[in-house]
Amino acid sequence: MAKPDKLQRTLVRWGETQSAVFAFYYWTMSFCIGWFGLYLGANVGLVANPRCCDNVAGVLVTLKGYLGIVANRLAFFRHQHN
Repeated sequence: MAKPDKLQRTLVRWGETQSAVFAFYYWTMSFCIGWFGLYLGANVGLVANPRCCDNVAGVLVTLKGYLGIVANRLAFFRHQHN
């Protein structure tokens, strides 16, 4: 049996299923709560700034989690192909 190539090892490392899925779900919920807070506090300026920061952080970490999930799927398909 051949050793996995460097790309396969990188995809598996990026796609650690538990951490990627946790990041995706946790920060997606954080993003939704941030939008809900913006909706409720639309007339209050002090509430809007932290919620906007929360939304930006939510998008970035959710994107990292989503890319980890995609990397996991690509690693699985590459393994099945071999």
